Amino acid sequence: MATLDEFGEVAVATLKKSMKTPTSSIGDVNTLMRKLKEKGNIKSSGGGTFISEPTTLVENGTYKNYYGYEPGNIGASENLKEARFPKAQKMMHIAASGREMRANTGDEKLFDFVDSKIEAARLTASNRMNIELYGDGSVYQSMLGLQSFVSTAGTGTYGGIDSSIFTRWQNKVASTTASGVTGASIAATLDAGKKLATDGEDSPDMGVLTLDLFNLLETDYRTKIRYDGLRMDPKAANVGVPSLYHAMIPMYWDINTSFGTTGQIGYLFDTKNIYLLEDPKAKWTFGKPEKPVGGDSIVIMGIWEGQFICKKRRTQCKIYLT
Repeated sequence: MATLDEFGEVAVATLKKSMKTPTSSIGDVNTLMRKLKEKGNIKSSGGGTFISEPTTLVENGTYKNYYGYEPGNIGASENLKEARFPKAQKMMHIAASGREMRANTGDEKLFDFVDSKIEAARLTASNRMNIELYGDGSVYQSMLGLQSFVSTAGTGTYGGIDSSIFTRWQNKVASTTASGVTGASIAATLDAGKKLATDGEDSPDMGVLTLDLFNLLETDYRTKIRYDGLRMDPKAANVGVPSLYHAMIPMYWDINTSFGTTGQIGYLFDTKNIYLLEDPKAKWTFGKPEKPVGGDSIVIMGIWEGQFICKKRRTQCKIYLT
């Protein structure tokens, strides 16, 4: 008969061997996170209670044209501003009761039981973090999602920096009228948004749309181009994520795009300037099995700590209908 101690031993060994953590598996179904993984923008760094990100919001004031022996401007030029982000924390437990263990006797049954528990935990963490990526960070200890740095107004305070004072800390917005909206008008709005959000070498390299907007764009495309594998993101197609290319960037439909909002919206992202930071000691790290006092069960706790960060708002764009 399988014991609680045996469950703990098998679970810990399975967790250590598993290369597919909850964070990494988000990329299977979340196109934004998959893009960040491809760019190496899931980073690891520990220490401190806040994450600091220096950003250039003011030009260097010492620049000047000169002739011959004219002196230069050697005065101080404060052109860096530090954005500060609190670390979000998450916790999850993998538990088994004595009753469950006694019902799953035999080595093969035990391993299947442990795998199902771990898989359920992994999927739960992946789904919850995926949803938070589109949120505004207002939920207790949630990540600062897209709505916290890509707003409809384009303004607001993010990372402790007030964008009404530092206007280069504002995101871009592009809109079209809801009355009589068509695929062509959505395409024109995406074109305008991409141009607005281009800053030097940085510009949006992917977009997500709510279902109605994606369908309008897709219908418009079907009348103009022939669909084939080159017109879609094959990696997204492999996991059932609808996609198409517009203005040389992939556009996706994600069910969580309209998280907490009403109406049809979209985002254009410059993923070069967005990243997920995890604490190396809390990357859904699971501890030792523990037996609750006076309980017929065993519990293994996993923790995650980090934040979702944008370091350049002006190359991100919100698409919406007026």
